[in-house]
Amino acid sequence: MIMPALVDVAKLFNISSDALWAKLETVSLASFAQSQNVSVSQVKDTMPNSFKQQLADALKAGKITQAQHDQILKDIPADFIDGFINSVPNPNGSRKKVK
Repeated sequence: MIMPALVDVAKLFNISSDALWAKLETVSLASFAQSQNVSVSQVKDTMPNSFKQQLADALKAGKITQAQHDQILKDIPADFIDGFINSVPNPNGSRKKVK
C-alpha cells in the first residue's frame, strides 16, 4: 500500500520511488525530507493524494473493483500517513514510530 503512494513523493526529492524506499530503510521519511530541505507538510499533502490517484487509476484500469477501492480507503487509519512519515524500519520488516 505504501509503494504507490511514494511515486509522487519521490518526485519531490528528484529520485525514483525505489531509491526513496531504499533511503527509508535507515531513516524516517520526515528526517529524509528535512535533510533534503523538503517540507514535511508537503510530503504529508503529496502522499495521500498520490495514493488516492494510484487507487483511482487501478479502479479505472479494472485492476480492482469499486467495492475493493472503497474498502481500501475505508481501512486506512486516520493517522496512517503521520505514522509512516515518522517511522523507521524494525528488523522484522515492520516500522516503528520515532516521534
